[in-house]
Amino acid sequence: MVLRINHLRRNSFHDIPVSPEMASSVKSGDFVLLLFSEDRRVDVGQVVFKHDYDEGDRGGPELLRAATMEDIRAIEQLRQEERAAFEYFVRRAKELELPMKPVAVFLSFDGHFGDFVFTAEERVDFRELVRDLTSTFKRRIFLEQVSSRERANLAGGCGSCGRTLCCSTFLKERPPVVMQAVRTQNMLFRDREKLTGLCGKLKCCLNYELEVYEELAKDFPALHSDVTIIATGERHTVISRSILDQQVRVVKDHSSPAVTVKLSEISFEIRSKGEVLPETLTSS
Repeated sequence: MVLRINHLRRNSFHDIPVSPEMASSVKSGDFVLLLFSEDRRVDVGQVVFKHDYDEGDRGGPELLRAATMEDIRAIEQLRQEERAAFEYFVRRAKELELPMKPVAVFLSFDGHFGDFVFTAEERVDFRELVRDLTSTFKRRIFLEQVSSRERANLAGGCGSCGRTLCCSTFLKERPPVVMQAVRTQNMLFRDREKLTGLCGKLKCCLNYELEVYEELAKDFPALHSDVTIIATGERHTVISRSILDQQVRVVKDHSSPAVTVKLSEISFEIRSKGEVLPETLTSS
């Protein structure tokens, strides 16, 4: 049995293999304690769901036990300490005139570690700040610079769909989103703001249906290629494609109006290697 666990301090997800006894003792929403092997820190996670179709993460955290009521009270206290630590982080960064934007503070459950996360446009000399934070919080302090996409993941929020951000709720991995995803799904002419998330990058959800579009597109003529209208035998040029509707928009020449025809109403030569899209600029 495998448990999908949300590491609450970092909004990251892990699939952890557990015994049947452990799996039966917890349910979705329960808090658990995790041990991270790289630095031996103990931190808090929350059960998302159970499944048995995965062998679990390699090198991921170990699930120690379910959280007790005493642990849960300690978690609430830790959250208050994190809020106070973040306010201090913001104030000291401003007082030291450091060119950074504080994003979050994560204090480990075991009381040994503190992660202070920020974004910055340039390299930041934060040695004095680290000494200050170490002296104030009596923990081993790490300052971590993150990207705008990671900032959105940590901060959370609602997307334009009205739902909580995918990256902060269930996405275990966040592969880069490329411009090819926009082109393949015929979204190139939409407003840029409708294609970008709170992080300012292309939305992760553009990848969700990409595989389906790419598979269906194999049966379509390439853009700007010539096709033959079966009923009339006339040659036309493809100017746009509607993959889900199984239709293409074609034009006979510059003086003729464009018409929409079904894929079944035209004949053409399918390119053996599919349409080549030269632009592969990633947004991450």
